[in-house]
Amino acid sequence: MDPGPAAAGDAGEEGPSASSAPDDPPPPLAPSAPPAQLQQPLSRYESQKRRDWNTFLQYLRNHRPPLSLARCSGAHVIEFLKYLDQFGKTRAWGSLDALIGRLRAAYDENDGRPESNPFGAKAVGIYLREVKANQAKARGIPYEKKRKRKRLPGTAPVEGSSASGGEATVAGAFSSSAASEGSSAPPTSSYFLRCIKTVVSFLRRIFHCGGDRKPDPRPWDPPFDPSQPSIPISYPITTLEALAARSYFRSFHYPFNRSSVPLPPSAAALPPRRRILVCHDMKGGYTDDLWVQGGGNPDAYAIWHWHLMDVFVYFSHYLVTLPPPCWTNAAHTHGVKVLGTFLTEWDEGRDICDTLLLSKESSQMYAERLTELATTLGFDGWLVNIEVKLDRRQIDNLKEFVGHLSRSMHASVPGSLVIWYDAVTIDGKLDWQNQLNMQNKPFFDLCDGIFVNYTWKDKDPKSSASIAGERRFDVYMGIDVFGRNTFGGGQWHTNVALDVLKKDDVSAAIFAPGWVYETEQEPDFETAQNRWWGPC
Repeated sequence: MDPGPAAAGDAGEEGPSASSAPDDPPPPLAPSAPPAQLQQPLSRYESQKRRDWNTFLQYLRNHRPPLSLARCSGAHVIEFLKYLDQFGKTRAWGSLDALIGRLRAAYDENDGRPESNPFGAKAVGIYLREVKANQAKARGIPYEKKRKRKRLPGTAPVEGSSASGGEATVAGAFSSSAASEGSSAPPTSSYFLRCIKTVVSFLRRIFHCGGDRKPDPRPWDPPFDPSQPSIPISYPITTLEALAARSYFRSFHYPFNRSSVPLPPSAAALPPRRRILVCHDMKGGYTDDLWVQGGGNPDAYAIWHWHLMDVFVYFSHYLVTLPPPCWTNAAHTHGVKVLGTFLTEWDEGRDICDTLLLSKESSQMYAERLTELATTLGFDGWLVNIEVKLDRRQIDNLKEFVGHLSRSMHASVPGSLVIWYDAVTIDGKLDWQNQLNMQNKPFFDLCDGIFVNYTWKDKDPKSSASIAGERRFDVYMGIDVFGRNTFGGGQWHTNVALDVLKKDDVSAAIFAPGWVYETEQEPDFETAQNRWWGPC
């Protein structure tokens, strides 16, 4: 699941995360070239656009985890721009803006839908404005007051300006503005040496010869020692070994993460009607909310439409995502149940499942560890998301894991829930069904509901309701608010999908409503949030 602002995919071939789809080969820039005698020479702009596009596709092919063009989002574009920044060719705002313009045009020319063009995403525009403002501030000149200097006739452009030919290009990491068009200075040996070093560095990174770029450190990364006193934080459990060893309970931070507001007894049973499950996925999870005793950001994300929800899931891309107590306390105050997430994905997830599903006993043991965490920390259950391909011989133990987790949770926490995510099938295939059917119903039968992947079609809710029978309200049809191949397009049109679910009388799982906050919808967060949750 990704959410986040992660990427789109073709229907039936991805989960809620940007990391769920197979790596489809990106399309070529253009059809095969005509015969040489008929081929017209490309303009400098078209040549540069082609180089930019092809190098961007190469970046996607070598992305870890793999990323198809169809699943690329604005967040991935920003990640790509930050990657290019290492080579110094995207540090001028004008260069960056020109690069995005070329890539946006190339995407449209290759049968991309304009409404899903990641280079035109609002998040990318916000990032460009931030770069522009920061660069102007660094020079002590507010960018609103900047004026373009007039160049006297006959003078050469200033080196590094957009007029000098030093604009950002993807392949432009190979060139230097010192050799840009319009520069009269001859290239020097030191210039060629710098070019060679830049090319070598770029190729090593593209083909992963020098190792992947490290992500930004999180507070719980080494040398973090959870046993030592420090500012209390919420954090996930990232390894199966830590889960088995119960090491979380020996952490200094553990007692601070116990919720203080119990779920009211009146909310123990879910209402016999259509329900709304909200899956909170924001920027990888554990942002401002990781500070258990309060953070310093007065504009941190918040929810105040609890009366419209029945279940709240805290999601991130870690093995065991534990909801920060602020969410559990707020949700329980309004009678809303809170679930953590158990997630396996990618090659690491397959290795985890090999250990988890080694035997019936191991499946039961890990289920009991999850039950203990939920019971002790005071939340109400789990979303189980197995997004890896499995050996068919592991399916019986997977069913034992899901069934035992449901039984142990129900015995420990009255009214608790275990929700299955629509990803792996009863045959062990990683194949999102986008509906409840016989490929995923055996898991549905063992727990309290199913979160159906969000690329369903208009007839799937009715079909799912028919399969579920009397449990139709336990079918939660996914809706990705970021609009990544979701029915109706999400965003300000999320109600389109909700209208279909209302007609077919099944429940909804709204994924990443923090879109309103992350994309800075106008005029301000509070107004936009009220509008998004309010009546149409």
